[in-house]
Amino acid sequence: MTTFIPPHDNRFEIDVESETFIREPPGNTLTVQEVYQAARDFVFPVAPKEQKTTNAALRDVFDDRDVEATDIEDIAGESAYAEIAVVDHITAPPQQTGINSTYVKINQFNSIVRSKNITISGTDNNLTIINPGFYKLEFHFSMTGSTNTNFEISPFVNDLQNGFNSFADDIRHIDTVRKTGTAPGDVGAMSASGIVHLDAGDVVDLRVKTDNLAGANFNVIRANFILVKVR
Repeated sequence: MTTFIPPHDNRFEIDVESETFIREPPGNTLTVQEVYQAARDFVFPVAPKEQKTTNAALRDVFDDRDVEATDIEDIAGESAYAEIAVVDHITAPPQQTGINSTYVKINQFNSIVRSKNITISGTDNNLTIINPGFYKLEFHFSMTGSTNTNFEISPFVNDLQNGFNSFADDIRHIDTVRKTGTAPGDVGAMSASGIVHLDAGDVVDLRVKTDNLAGANFNVIRANFILVKVR
């Protein structure tokens, strides 16, 4: 018997061998499928201060409210994720030129990999949030460009790096810098990841700048840009 104790006085136990859930009190036994079906929109447990209104099906199962409920978006089919990529890009001619100390949107993505509950624009190379929440944002690049140049890549939300939502979030911690070598043709990796709160309608893209005041060339050989809702 595996016992799960939520952050309040209620107890919920899982009988692994028989695959049943036992609630105390009064000790009713439910199958895994019954719990899953009843909690399609919600899951348990959370502290009372985090409680959200349960649906009718869940109230039928937990009629005495021994176990509270919250969203189960990730396991009940309401998850959100998206990925766009750069596949087999050529290195010549340069794909983006004149990159200086002002951030410019990376517009070289050429493959929409997959998405759910996030809108991908292949034309604008951005991702638009449908469901608000906390997201893991990550990106990985194999790139080349002008020699002896620092390239910096960072995400932007609604054309901003900070103060872009009700959380007054700052996204500048999800950032990476790489300096190219002195010989032409140097190819290297750049990547970063982090957690950020995003609101419905937020538009997320990736941008690049350099320390080359005259303007640098920037070529992406391979890349992917991923958002996954974690809460």
